[in-house]
Amino acid sequence: MFADLPPPPLSLYVHVPWCLRKCPYCDFNSHPAGDVIPAERYVDALLADLQSELPDIWGRRIVSLFIGGGTPSLLPGEALDRLLSGIRALLPFGPEVEVTLEANPGAAEAARFRAYREAGVNRLSIGAQGFDDALLARIGRIHTGAEAVAAFAMAREAGFAEINLDLMFGQPGQTAEGCEADVAQALALGPEHLSFYQFTLEPGTPFHVRPPMLPDEEAVAAMQAQGGALLASKGFERYEVSAWSRSNHECRHNLNYWTYGD
Repeated sequence: MFADLPPPPLSLYVHVPWCLRKCPYCDFNSHPAGDVIPAERYVDALLADLQSELPDIWGRRIVSLFIGGGTPSLLPGEALDRLLSGIRALLPFGPEVEVTLEANPGAAEAARFRAYREAGVNRLSIGAQGFDDALLARIGRIHTGAEAVAAFAMAREAGFAEINLDLMFGQPGQTAEGCEADVAQALALGPEHLSFYQFTLEPGTPFHVRPPMLPDEEAVAAMQAQGGALLASKGFERYEVSAWSRSNHECRHNLNYWTYGD
């Protein structure tokens, strides 16, 4: 009986491990880039790795592709184009495939954003994390609030109709009022999607070894509640633990994780 059921939706995640500088709270597989990223060799390795997986997924289309990191927006446009072309040659894309790329405001360039859009990326996820310069510096971010705003504008000008902004609450030194101001600033930009998640101290990170002073639990709960209320008042719906979107703008890649897709 079960053999007759169609397989669940298939998504692909591609990891780009380089950053300009590793943040002290980050426990992802990411590494300072140095002077030169071996983009050509890395794309070759990614495509070879995907080729080795094909026997398990023959005949299936992917519904979403997410390029995360690290800082994928460090990749030259031509490397990203070759990566996407290589993936398309190996795996068929669904008719409405969602292709997301993560971007750091500190590594944002208008020409590169245009190149990503032309290569087939149709959704950009910008790691703003907040807009308060002092707090951004405190958690090791390489960008300012103004640069996050500028990156969003560049994305729109490059033709992206689907943009996510990452925001963290409960940052060292943050207040409920400051968090609400961050959410309001993000909403003023007009994104389709917001990832609104709590700052945490992860084992193995510099901040775990030498933890900064964090807001207490009551303050963090207030930030989450107030931020969520503001998002809801502006038409955003919470469809996952830390993901909010306008109606019909949910991240398909997120949903495939949450609904037990492949």
